[in-house]
Amino acid sequence: MRTPTIAETATVGLALLTSSVNAQSPPITTVTPSSEDIAIAANLEHFWSYGRSPAVYPTPEMTGEGHWQEAYQKARDLVGQMTNDEKNNLTYG
Repeated sequence: MRTPTIAETATVGLALLTSSVNAQSPPITTVTPSSEDIAIAANLEHFWSYGRSPAVYPTPEMTGEGHWQEAYQKARDLVGQMTNDEKNNLTYG
């Protein structure tokens, strides 16, 4: 199951629970965040998601050892049959 990003969570809204002494369950109030709050949350998501690890160049060639060996071979065979346009389409959509 995919965990939603901070920006996605912010757009859905925040539920604040207010306590009530006599109620068995507290009432729920929905707060819609402002566009500024959403922008701040998106910037924080970008800060914590990208650029936090040092770059490694060139990317090391993977060998597909152990349980991955069959999957790597199938992937290499498939990519070997593809044209550059097909590879490009996978990369850029």
